[in-house]
Amino acid sequence: MTKFNLFLVVFLSASMALAMKLDPEKGSSEFLAIGRPAAIKIWGKAKGPSGDLQIQKDEKEIVINGEAVIDMDTFDTGIAMRDQHMKEKYLETGKAKNAILKIENLKLPRAIFTKGGEMKFPAKLQLHGVEKPVEVVMNISSKDGALVSVSKFKIKISDYEIQIPSFSGITVADSVDVTVQMPLLETDLK
Repeated sequence: MTKFNLFLVVFLSASMALAMKLDPEKGSSEFLAIGRPAAIKIWGKAKGPSGDLQIQKDEKEIVINGEAVIDMDTFDTGIAMRDQHMKEKYLETGKAKNAILKIENLKLPRAIFTKGGEMKFPAKLQLHGVEKPVEVVMNISSKDGALVSVSKFKIKISDYEIQIPSFSGITVADSVDVTVQMPLLETDLK
């Protein structure tokens, strides 16, 4: 191999653009809403996000852009009637089926993919036809030899023009915790 070819191989491997397709079957999306005054906890679980992430990497950092799309119709709280009301009356999934987390220019140090760690970053969440900024706390760890990303953020449902759910004197708090878990392709990121 000539010196030029060796330089070209090193240069291309040091700075590279990749695409990562998210598979909903390999992740999960969850929310926790608290009822008032009875302190009822409502957990909802759905498939993980779909979508595409564009990854630019060099020797120091990885930059991620793209969208994680959650199908709101896949949420299940364990009670069929509550699920129907949530989707039809409050989330109005017939009008806006997906929640979309938009990630722009997320810069991650490469070391986080070998050592793991947590970081905060700004993103935008489009929900119920409304887009608002959110602060996401992401933790990357290794599980069974694969990288896993667990991202958490809080939303105020009234910010997204969603009516506050209420039934039989119990009202859901305006603040809802959201958790999105997805595997990361280790070979694409290191």
